[in-house]
Amino acid sequence: MSRELIERFYEGFKKRDAEVMAACYADDVAFSDPVYVDLHGERARDMWRMLAGRAKDLDLTYEIKSASDTRSTSTRTSSTFGHGRDKRSARPVCCSAGLLC
Repeated sequence: MSRELIERFYEGFKKRDAEVMAACYADDVAFSDPVYVDLHGERARDMWRMLAGRAKDLDLTYEIKSASDTRSTSTRTSSTFGHGRDKRSARPVCCSAGLLC
């Protein structure tokens, strides 16, 4: 998967633009993490729509650890979200993404 595609996804994430993020996923995407387990296709895209729609004061940083022209990539993300005194930091996440190739 190209570095440009990964950057498009995370730049969309930083802007809370779920449609940009959703467009980066392949039709047969499979997404799973500790909170959102075993989401496929439109359910995975809808998760981003829901999260982006609710995000307040999102601060996201990312680092692309590796990218290739295959369906494999590794990124490290760190985010802070919430508002006022209720801001929370998410633990840094290392992940592989099922983005559209």
